[in-house]
Amino acid sequence: MTQVGLRGPYQESSYALCVQGGMYSPTDSETDYIGQLPRVPIITAAISKVYIRSLGTIKRAELYVYASGVAGSNEDWSFYIRLNNTTDYLIQTVGLNTAQRIVTNAAMAVPLVAGDYFEIKIVNPAWATNPTNVYIGGYVYVE
Repeated sequence: MTQVGLRGPYQESSYALCVQGGMYSPTDSETDYIGQLPRVPIITAAISKVYIRSLGTIKRAELYVYASGVAGSNEDWSFYIRLNNTTDYLIQTVGLNTAQRIVTNAAMAVPLVAGDYFEIKIVNPAWATNPTNVYIGGYVYVE
C-alpha cells in the first residue's frame, strides 16, 4: 500500500531538509559552514554534510539569522548552497544591520542525485561592527 503524496512505496515527492548552526560570533572575512548538526559553524568544508538519498532538485532555501547580542553593521553577508564541496549556488546576499535577517531564495534549481551532499556556506564580510551571539536555522526544500 502506498501513502498519499508519495511517488511510490514510501518515496517522498518533495521534502524539506533542516539546517542549523549553534550560537557563534562570526569572524571578519571568514567562510563558515553549517549542516544538520546542532553545532557552531565551522571553517572546514565537507564536514557538515547533508546527504541526498534520491534524485531531486533544490527549489528553495530559507535561513533565519538572528543576532541575540549585537546586530552588527550592514555589510553584504552571503549565503550559499555548496554542493559536493565543488559548486556554490547563491541563496542570497543580505546587507542589513538588524538583529534578524531572513535569507531566502524561492527560485533555485540545483540538480541532485542520490549520494550528493550539500552544506550551507556562509561568507562573512569585514564588518565595521561584527554581529554577536548569532544563531542560524532554516530549511532547504527539495522536489
